[in-house]
Amino acid sequence: MRLRGIPSALEFPSMETIQRSLKDVAEFLCLPTYDEYRTVVYESIHVNWHALCVNWNFIFITFRPLFILLSWASKHVAWYAKIFSSILLNHLNRSLQRFVAFQLSLSKFAILSEVSVVLSLIGAYLLRRYIQRKRYVERLRSWRRSKVLAARKKYDEALDEVARTSMTLAMVLPHLIYFSVAGTIRYAFPDFCVYIANELPILEAISIIHPAIKTISLVEFIIHIRRELTNTEERTVVSIQGKHFTNFQLKREEERLSKRLQWFMRYWITFALLHNFDHLFSAIPILSRLFNRALDTSTKRQVMILLFIWLKELRLPSANTMGKRLGKHASGFSNNTVDIIYKNIVSSIILPLTNATATGNDKTRGLKDLCIKQVELFLAAMVFMKAIALERKEQVIFILSESFDLLPASITLLMPSMFTCYGIIYVTGFIATGNSAKCDELITAFNRNMNYLPDNDSKLLQVQSLQLRWLRYWCVYSISVLVLKRSEYALSWIPLSTHATLAYFIWLQLPALGGSPLLYKTIRFELTGFGILAKSEDFDPEDTLTLRLLNSIFGKDSHNERKEVRIEDLPGLEMNLNNSSNV
Repeated sequence: MRLRGIPSALEFPSMETIQRSLKDVAEFLCLPTYDEYRTVVYESIHVNWHALCVNWNFIFITFRPLFILLSWASKHVAWYAKIFSSILLNHLNRSLQRFVAFQLSLSKFAILSEVSVVLSLIGAYLLRRYIQRKRYVERLRSWRRSKVLAARKKYDEALDEVARTSMTLAMVLPHLIYFSVAGTIRYAFPDFCVYIANELPILEAISIIHPAIKTISLVEFIIHIRRELTNTEERTVVSIQGKHFTNFQLKREEERLSKRLQWFMRYWITFALLHNFDHLFSAIPILSRLFNRALDTSTKRQVMILLFIWLKELRLPSANTMGKRLGKHASGFSNNTVDIIYKNIVSSIILPLTNATATGNDKTRGLKDLCIKQVELFLAAMVFMKAIALERKEQVIFILSESFDLLPASITLLMPSMFTCYGIIYVTGFIATGNSAKCDELITAFNRNMNYLPDNDSKLLQVQSLQLRWLRYWCVYSISVLVLKRSEYALSWIPLSTHATLAYFIWLQLPALGGSPLLYKTIRFELTGFGILAKSEDFDPEDTLTLRLLNSIFGKDSHNERKEVRIEDLPGLEMNLNNSSNV
């Protein structure tokens, strides 16, 4: 049975049919023959070789003068190098001979001293490498931190035991213990205390240098934190100065550092009041005689050291202990000495006096408004004539309104030095402390309502910017006080030095065009350049004052183009220039 559609046997084409089909395909595709292809390949090789030779000839002819010049220069350089090396070897040989002769002329004790110094330096280097490898410094810091925490815990437990009997005694006991120990040391080692107070800069280090460095470091760190908090990018971990934070940890760290900033603000207000009261007692003739007769310079420095250690380091009963013992009345008490001084002196005396002076009577307030209105009308006419820009007019009005409080002190520039020193006390001890206290009062009010405010509240950001501005000012002020105190004898021989000092402090306090942002940036760059502060994004070693002085001495210009400094680029002034309303 045979299936339909399938042949009975497979029929294959013949070889001639296959060859004819292949030939037809080759003719259709125009495939070259072997002889034709071989001829074309030979011609291609010949043409490429000829092109390569022509290109090489072109390169050789083009760079032949350069090769000749390089060969000539290399011969002369080799000749000069040979002469220089021979001279250098000759000098080294002579130096080595002189060194050997000098060493042979020394005594055995001198040779042993040199060997001991060299070995001590090598040993110090090896010891430093060993300490770094074993991480002894980090372990020592961790051990010290644990011991301090343990001692503080025992101290708090002891105060808690006393507080169970009498809360008043628990609050007074740390002060009694501190002043008792200090009086015992003063009575047992009087010469040592005099030496510490007079010969060593302990007072300056405790009261100015250490707080200023801490304030600058804290200000820069919290600026980075707030910048990261305002960043809307989605991130899980944020790295700031080598420390890693999550978003929640960043917010908690910002709250903790804000409290620390407020403590530093109150500390600098207290420091300025103490310094200006000292200056005031020295300026009034009768009080100066009584004050100097009661306390000489050595005793006064010892008292100031005792006072600043008491302000900074004395630990009082913790807030938890006070809350457990006093309940709702615990908020009226402070757990650090700076708050005690601030609440009893600044909040109760200085701040009401500043508010009363700023408000003034109707005549003073009317005169101020009249002056500002007249200047505003004149500037409006200048804007209409396109002599100045509208933004510049608003800046001038804001500067004038903010600088009006400095006018009474500016009048003393036309008076003798005996009256100008009172202008300095007015500017640094009354205006600066009063405005800082107002800023601290605003910060305290915002902290009470922090849970009800949005994250980017405009008024809160303005107050925080104002706080940073005054902290920058206090850092510059403290360093200026230190420099002026050290150069007091030299300044006493310079005419009008008191007037220049008053003009300098007025310049520091100007809300814009002032010197505190500029000098603060200079101080921060210097501390960063010497490794005291961590490096920031805007740090450039060429901008430090030290390198600029060295470049000017040696005639080097590190910057080919001068940078245009604008007011808006100065730190802490962006809020003042963009917002013409007073906080």
